[in-house]
Amino acid sequence: MHTMNAELTPLNFTARDATGQRRFAVRKFRPDRTVGELIAFLLTRMRSDRDAGADTEQDYKAYLDRESRHLRSAELVGDVLREGDQVRIDQDLQAG
Repeated sequence: MHTMNAELTPLNFTARDATGQRRFAVRKFRPDRTVGELIAFLLTRMRSDRDAGADTEQDYKAYLDRESRHLRSAELVGDVLREGDQVRIDQDLQAG
């Protein structure tokens, strides 16, 4: 059962790629969206034209600095993020 924080108040936070070279201020993101939807949204903003369509959101994971953990794609943004949080988007590398 999900416990939505602050009702449906949109959240403002910062996201960056794994290198730290690309940073984005995310404004008014809906807390009822999943982390997977957040990753998909961020990938569209982080990709250059040459990278478009190269990977899917399943190829990435979100890391929440405040809790020092990777977020599950099914978690609701409103359950795991707080106003002003820092999120890093990492490529999900699988050992083969």
